[in-house]
Amino acid sequence: MSNYRFDSILDIIGPEMIGPSSSHTAGAVRIGLACKSILNDKLLSVRIRLYNSFAETGSGHGTRKALLAGLMGFSKADKRIKNAEQIFKLKKIKYSIEKIYKPNNYPPNTAVINMSSKKWDIEVIGESIGGGLIRIKEIDGFAVNITGDNETLIITHKDRIGILSEILNVLSLYKLNIVTINSVRHNKLDDIKTIITFDNFINPRMRSILTSIQDVVRTRIIHKIQEKWQ
Repeated sequence: MSNYRFDSILDIIGPEMIGPSSSHTAGAVRIGLACKSILNDKLLSVRIRLYNSFAETGSGHGTRKALLAGLMGFSKADKRIKNAEQIFKLKKIKYSIEKIYKPNNYPPNTAVINMSSKKWDIEVIGESIGGGLIRIKEIDGFAVNITGDNETLIITHKDRIGILSEILNVLSLYKLNIVTINSVRHNKLDDIKTIITFDNFINPRMRSILTSIQDVVRTRIIHKIQEKWQ
């Protein structure tokens, strides 16, 4: 039985979009938009690997164009999606797209996206789950569960007693309403990632305060997916 939850008939029929597929086109655009928020910097190059049905039928559904469009901030209804590859080249952003057919454990519509900017090299694994909905499964090897429907804060920190209460104290000062909170450890590394989602907007100025906490290694803010970037 599927664990995915659909809130309305529109989640199944699909969103307002440039077709032909809500999973392969609209979902792919939203994966690209999520990756744009995760990088939060000027994209210089990207490597995209398509798995399973993304690889097998994505060409006919415009999946590669949709992913590139999302990375540029185009909405899923933007008519420029069909010209996304040409626009990417005009922007002089290096990119490669590969179809991977070997056996794997990924869900049907999965993309592995490696992005580079001057400051960051980030790997994101995302999947389209139908009706234009998505899930980001991993960021830099750490398991996450990000849908892009909420503001998300990812804090990398050492495993020290009391550090989480210090983080939560800062959040309370900004009157952020927590929806979910989860801490994960990657293999046997000392670092822990605490992922917190919120109903309300995360003020970017909060990042420097959180990073100043002893044993906080890095703070990453992932804003709710913007369907259109200026």
